[in-house]
Amino acid sequence: MLDSRYALFTTIVLGVAHMCMFVGYDEGSFIVESVLHSVHDRKPDEMNEHAGYYGQAIVNAFNMVGHIVAPAILCVINAKWTMVIGSVFFSISFASYILMNEYVIYVSSAFLGLLFAVFNAGYSRYITQISTVATIEKINGLEWSIACLSTLVGGFLYIPLTLMDPKSSEPSLYREYSDTQIRLMYGTFTVIGIISNVIFCFLPTREVDNSISSIAKAADDEKGGKAAKIRESIKLTLKSFFDPLVLQLSPHFIYVGWQNSIWLSVYPTTLQFTQSLSSSIFVTAYYGMTFSIGSLTMGTLMGPLSRRIVRFGQTPCLILAAGLQLLCGTLILLSTPNMSTISPNDDPSLLIPPNVPLALAMGFLFGLLDGCNNTNRTVMCATALPAKRAQVFAIARFYQALSGSILLFASPILTTYWMLGIEAILFVIGASFYLRVVSLLNKSHRPSRMGFFFKLCAVGLLGLIFFGQRLLKAWRDHCHRKELTAKMPGDEGIPFFGHLLDFGNSDIALSTTVPARCRRLRAIEGGRILKLWLINVLAFFPLDGHMASYILHSSTEIQKGDEYDAFEPWVGRGLIFSGGKKWHKRRKMLVPAFTPSLMDNYIKTMHKHAKVLQEVLAEKVGKEFDFFPYSKRCALDIICDTAMGKVLDAQHTPDQPYVRSIGVLMKLGMEVPFKPHLWFKIGRYLTGWQQEYDENVVPAHALTNKVIMDRMEYVPSDEGANTRQKNFLDMLIAAQESNGLNLDDIREEVDTFMFAGHDTTATALGWIVWCLANHPEYQEQCYEEVTKILGDEEPTKLKLASLRYLEKCIKEALRLFPSVPYIIRALQNDLVMDTYTLPAGSSLVISPFLIHRNEKIYPNPEVYDPERFTPENIKTRHVDDFCAFAAGPRNCIGQKFAMHEMKVVMAAILRKYKLKNISKRKLHDVTLLTEVILRAQEGINVVVERR
Repeated sequence: MLDSRYALFTTIVLGVAHMCMFVGYDEGSFIVESVLHSVHDRKPDEMNEHAGYYGQAIVNAFNMVGHIVAPAILCVINAKWTMVIGSVFFSISFASYILMNEYVIYVSSAFLGLLFAVFNAGYSRYITQISTVATIEKINGLEWSIACLSTLVGGFLYIPLTLMDPKSSEPSLYREYSDTQIRLMYGTFTVIGIISNVIFCFLPTREVDNSISSIAKAADDEKGGKAAKIRESIKLTLKSFFDPLVLQLSPHFIYVGWQNSIWLSVYPTTLQFTQSLSSSIFVTAYYGMTFSIGSLTMGTLMGPLSRRIVRFGQTPCLILAAGLQLLCGTLILLSTPNMSTISPNDDPSLLIPPNVPLALAMGFLFGLLDGCNNTNRTVMCATALPAKRAQVFAIARFYQALSGSILLFASPILTTYWMLGIEAILFVIGASFYLRVVSLLNKSHRPSRMGFFFKLCAVGLLGLIFFGQRLLKAWRDHCHRKELTAKMPGDEGIPFFGHLLDFGNSDIALSTTVPARCRRLRAIEGGRILKLWLINVLAFFPLDGHMASYILHSSTEIQKGDEYDAFEPWVGRGLIFSGGKKWHKRRKMLVPAFTPSLMDNYIKTMHKHAKVLQEVLAEKVGKEFDFFPYSKRCALDIICDTAMGKVLDAQHTPDQPYVRSIGVLMKLGMEVPFKPHLWFKIGRYLTGWQQEYDENVVPAHALTNKVIMDRMEYVPSDEGANTRQKNFLDMLIAAQESNGLNLDDIREEVDTFMFAGHDTTATALGWIVWCLANHPEYQEQCYEEVTKILGDEEPTKLKLASLRYLEKCIKEALRLFPSVPYIIRALQNDLVMDTYTLPAGSSLVISPFLIHRNEKIYPNPEVYDPERFTPENIKTRHVDDFCAFAAGPRNCIGQKFAMHEMKVVMAAILRKYKLKNISKRKLHDVTLLTEVILRAQEGINVVVERR
């Protein structure tokens, strides 16, 4: 009776101390990524935007190492004082955040990880000193329930602390934390941590009769015992790793670590990074409170359930955890935007809109699930190998820290769906082995060590046979590329990831991160080529026309990069994306569609649709509007009418599913190179990427199919057939017999030219309008030239050639804002480029965007100056220093068509309207999205006024 009261009292005191220690750790883990992200927003040079994830990952990484040596500490220090020492470093870690220094946080996180392991070793020993085999489930459930009240207390503290700064009450800034808020919160966490240190100091040390600890000690004594030496304890821990039972339990421990990191760090971060939840500035506090209620509920139920259900802490508890895991995973999958693990966004969720009640429900469910997982782990560690309970606890924590560290280090690139997919796989594997161990224990039968290792080796051998050859080849290729590029200017990034983490998941990285790296490379090392490692993918960026000419004018290196494979279900392998013999054959076949003899007819059609644009813009006179949608519809009308013989009239029907769909398809396609999980089909399906892609391919193909079918059904009279000039689509249809094209071949070329023939030109028109709206002096010179040469007459090929100043303005706009900012080639052979050898298998990225902004080629490259394109200035540069239309064999087949179209449309606009920028944004105050096409995130907002 006395023992039961003593155990109850001690459990409550231990739980309270544990709770106080975890107040700062749990609540801090909920908000740490968004807290340090806020510091990054204010001080980008002093704090990494993902420092919160990295700090947590460092805790787990050092915690993993610490658990190898932590049981040895118990050989010289008892369980109570081991917990005291470990808890002190929690307080020190909380205090380090007050300084808001990235490296101080990383160092304190490393020490916290090590001492957290020491604390866990003491905790696992102490819990077995106050528990018997019959009471372990009840004691552990009660203690853990009290400890998990930390998130309830933390939530109550979080609310008044954030209200002390007025900014926290502004919904648009709810995830932004000021320096004052950070110091108040972490100062409070430090004080509560010190309280926990004091409580741990006063814990009693008496063991209850027949405790698990005393039984295990007696078993050790019968075997002669273990010398209390650190070296022997570490040796025992390492040896325990290979015990067959521990090996089979390890997948379950790995799952628990992954799941813990999701509820503790990742999911609370998604709540703060989902902007539609900004109306509730305390959503993470409420989440923590409901988590505590869930944990307390499970802890309260653990005692009655253990009395009524035999061995509830084993299989029944695992079954309950499976149901909760399925429910939690499904709700997150349906209600959390995919990118909310990574950065602030307002993307839609898969099915259920993000909302606060659901976040609270998730907190409660996670609390229940964590209670189940903790019980499963503790019961199994205490009963599977009681003589090695400290070692098994340490190994369990080791595997948890290992998986948690991997998850948190990868969090800046792993999306919601990808994390959930991995978690589901880990749970299935872990539960399968866990149930096997339960079965063996209940039969009092230990598995055969040799039998288990034989099976393990057999599986490993099969895996080696299947993957070994590929891995060996990949490794040799990797070493070859490293050797060839070792002396090339530039670093190789961080181990394994290379430069991938510099890009994150941002669409703007290619217009910010890469140019900044190029400027630094030129300034420090005089580099003319940039190399980037993206895990095992090596990419090169020539930084001037001379270096680019090696690839542009090569007759053999014409293979487009694998990065374009994502577009194949949409545009197939048409002229732009094909290579080899197919490209040569198609290029030769399609060149006649763009000969000068056809251009006069094309110009008439262009002028017809440009006049429609004049009429449509009349409705916008005096109003600020985004010009991009108007140029897109005009360009779509022109390409359909000229090249396909189809009058679409998109300008009078603005709601065009085709335009919307290709915008989404291009965005999705350019996500693939920088998100490793999208390199594999399973990753695309798990993240919902493939579903979104397939949904948008349908309307894109619907329009092109209709265009083809309408043209094939159009049969002109015999007299007209002999005199009518054939357009692009006519030539494709005629080539069905002469060149062996089938309907799929025709469609992939039509898809390619429908997209490339309108989107690139439309984007260019948008940037030209933006440049002239910001430079009225150049705009007026263009107007005067157009008036002088064209007057009121329709444009002709000869007259358009005389619009030389307008052409200079167009080229200068394309220099600053090339429609296609990056062109990727896959090297088939080693390529000698100046003094460097670029290895086969690498990606070579020809970037007009980078070359055109090279200050050594174009002084003051950010300045819009059409005089750069006078004949005198052009002669001073390499011929490929301006490559907006590429160059060499794979130059733009329709570049003359595009230039005529831009001149016709701009002449039509300038004849009738003045372009103005009335916003506070200057020429370069736009966020550039580098998808296949260079876009402005904010749009091109201008005003037109009648002349």
